[in-house]
Amino acid sequence: MKTKKLIILLVTLLSTNFAYCQISGNYTIENDSLKAIISLPSMTISATYKVNNKTYTTQSLSGYTVKSASNSSASKLVVVATNPTGNFSMTVTYALTGNSISMTLAADANANVTDQFQFPSHIENQSTDYVIVPRASGVMFPASDYYPFYNLILGETKATMSFAGTVDKGLKAGYMIVTEDPWEDVIHLMQYDIPVTCPRLTHQPVKGKFGYTRTCHLVFVNNGYVEMAQWYRKLAIKKGWLKTFKEKAVANPNVNNMKGAINFWIPMSVDIPFFDKLVGLGFDKGLLTPYYPNKTLINNLNQRGFLTSTYDNYFDVWPTNVFPEATDFKRAGYPNNVMIDTDGSMVQGWLSYYNGQPFQGYELCPTSHAAYARQTLPALLKDMPLNARFVDVEFSFGLSECYSSTHPMTRKEDAAARINLMNVLKNENSLITGAEESHDWAYPVLDYSEGSMTIAPPANANYDWWTPLTDPGQEYIDYSMNPQIRIPLLALVYHDSHMPTTFVGDGVSKVPSYWSDKDLFNILYATMPTFTPAGEDYWNTNFDRFMESYHLTSSLTRNVAFEQMTNHTYVTSDRKVQQSEFSNGWKVTVNFNTSSYQFGNKLLSAKGLYATDGTQNEIFKIVDSNSNLAVAFTGDRLYINPFGTEKTYKGVKTTGSVFFRKDASSLHLGFIGNQTTIKINPSLMPWLVKKAYSETTGKEITMTSLGSGWYQINRPTGENFIRFDYDQTMGTEDELLNEEIKYYPNPVVSELHIDLELSESQDVNIRILDLAGKTIKEFNKNAMIGTNNLVVNVEGTPSGSYILAIKTKGKSFTKKIIVL
Repeated sequence: MKTKKLIILLVTLLSTNFAYCQISGNYTIENDSLKAIISLPSMTISATYKVNNKTYTTQSLSGYTVKSASNSSASKLVVVATNPTGNFSMTVTYALTGNSISMTLAADANANVTDQFQFPSHIENQSTDYVIVPRASGVMFPASDYYPFYNLILGETKATMSFAGTVDKGLKAGYMIVTEDPWEDVIHLMQYDIPVTCPRLTHQPVKGKFGYTRTCHLVFVNNGYVEMAQWYRKLAIKKGWLKTFKEKAVANPNVNNMKGAINFWIPMSVDIPFFDKLVGLGFDKGLLTPYYPNKTLINNLNQRGFLTSTYDNYFDVWPTNVFPEATDFKRAGYPNNVMIDTDGSMVQGWLSYYNGQPFQGYELCPTSHAAYARQTLPALLKDMPLNARFVDVEFSFGLSECYSSTHPMTRKEDAAARINLMNVLKNENSLITGAEESHDWAYPVLDYSEGSMTIAPPANANYDWWTPLTDPGQEYIDYSMNPQIRIPLLALVYHDSHMPTTFVGDGVSKVPSYWSDKDLFNILYATMPTFTPAGEDYWNTNFDRFMESYHLTSSLTRNVAFEQMTNHTYVTSDRKVQQSEFSNGWKVTVNFNTSSYQFGNKLLSAKGLYATDGTQNEIFKIVDSNSNLAVAFTGDRLYINPFGTEKTYKGVKTTGSVFFRKDASSLHLGFIGNQTTIKINPSLMPWLVKKAYSETTGKEITMTSLGSGWYQINRPTGENFIRFDYDQTMGTEDELLNEEIKYYPNPVVSELHIDLELSESQDVNIRILDLAGKTIKEFNKNAMIGTNNLVVNVEGTPSGSYILAIKTKGKSFTKKIIVL
């Protein structure tokens, strides 16, 4: 009897111990690059990177009960454990691939998860380390410093990519934590109870459930954040998040017009002559958002190769029964499509004002955005034939869960809905797509983003885009304008597939004291500047400065916008001289110092730069004879800014800013500055130069010899443009006398008549050119002795100002005409 009781007791004890058994011990997985020891049940990972022989160890995770562990291969370990957050069973698979430890977390999709949980645990950093964060374009800050932007919530604003990392004080050896599932994941960057910042990855439940299998990676590097970006780029390609501009341009050739483009929000009333002047001065690429557009203007700009856009917002909606007379507020979708919170209430959105009274808006569920776009876009585009679209708040609002009974939504479904909206715009309506802020999982359908080049916006940027600031706030100074903090993480991964720019309230002129710094960041990263001038007077007063920003940046992005950024380095230990490299050979070196810097045989000015592709193409801002000189020379384009002191470059002497553009038959000169003369030496110029003519009147302009091959040209009073023809010999041709030719009507709608008196039969060449000298239409006519009436058809030519150029045997004629 005692024996029987003893057996029963032993069985009971064994059963009890078996039910609460805990697998413990160390398990090793290894490949050619890594050796990792996983300690159970603490889930600690101790990884040695064989490239630099450095070992990194994660902290312990408490509360896990390990049920089983097995090495399925030398480089893989499978662990089954009970997660303490909801006590659900989770299978963790550790696998080594190259320099990374991949971890998949699998569980029953309907398992209850009561709170976010950390996995893996964090690596404890040293105080001398630096933390790498893809906030907007990217930041790097000392691990010992306080990070002011709280956590990197991967579905919320400024989180452009799904990782964070650490490098040592030499900016070489380090690691990164990466997630493939940014919808629910958060990378914690607050110091909490630890003295230094350590990136910590946590996973949120999906409406209180586990939801889906999660995948994350610990990646070890020996070339700092550049290697991190290169690794992440491969992941982005695997995930389908990277579609290059070259691939996008196959589907929509307008994508090519993003090369060299400036993001220009135009608050003043502009017309076709406004752009005639800009184009003549080289400003012929831009993403334009006029505040007062009309169909004629938009058609004209489209024809010239500009991208034309307007603002839209698919999130905000206002109640139909409040201020019904306020017709500018969107009402469609209220209340049926409004987001519903966990407590059943409607989610509030933007608080606006009408007649000084608060007017509370609400957020439309993203599941309704694509349908609304399909319903409204065709009529809008028919009325205003824009070729681009900017969408507000679509990616600055964080991913959310909707608890509506009719349109429920998880965060992952929210992301899919926003992608679907952009797909309607981009692929169903052939639009260039832009948005406020960005996340890389949307880049295949999102061409550019405003805000992804702004780390921290200047004060009041949300409410006042235009008025220049003298005090932008300390965060703006410490982060957005600090070259020791900013790094081009986004460019190193996505430069050839997505074009970031600053927040619209952070245009180049928003904080004038940092205008030069902002230019340098745009040039170093080869990104698109944003222009938001504070009205017409401000634009005119600062026109030369805007054109400097345009030409120095645009000249580079015309050449590298679709190229991969392959490297970024610090030239000086204080990180104020930096260099970026691109896949087609361009190298860009910038000097953020307030003093000059000797770079090879160039003395970079304070806030100066030098960029080249290794051939004669070069862009620079240097010290030349004790004062500044800015130049952008890229084959068929030349911009020179001597900043008021006469400078010489490639056979040109000028005291004010000028722009030259070469086409098939002519060289065109535009005066940006107010100088009255210019000097040229044709033998030293990169292009053949012969006779000079006014672009406006067609009259020849005297070129006065100064000796030694130099000529002086006096600028025609009140004019901006001069043309030099290649196919003429100086002094051998006579201009057709005005009485020998008549042309009518002017303005012309469809047919232009030209009466021409000739002394012999000959061929006559007639061209219609834009004000930059580009041939729009060309006609060759056979003419007889005597009076000829020649008719040319200008139908299909966009409305605007043009040059009529007529050439006969030994004579030429140019006049300005207007096409309606």
